[in-house]
Amino acid sequence: MRARPASIRKRTGQSLVPVLLLLLYSPLALATAKQDYQDGVEFFRKGDYQSAIVRFESAEDQGMETAALFYNLGSAYFKIGDYEASK
Repeated sequence: MRARPASIRKRTGQSLVPVLLLLLYSPLALATAKQDYQDGVEFFRKGDYQSAIVRFESAEDQGMETAALFYNLGSAYFKIGDYEASK
């Protein structure tokens, strides 16, 4: 088996770094998004709709896309009177 030149080995290693980082941090990001969503639900239940919005939007920014998230986010906007954002 013939060894690849160092320049090819270096490029291959560099292209794998972002993929490995994505795989490493994806479960962590998902866990954080779920926690932000749960925190948002708790704030909503307590009537702190502005804090709920911040948490729900954080969960969305981290990649969470569920019907429950969008429903709760819209409901929180509705509760503070921002009817346009609640659509």
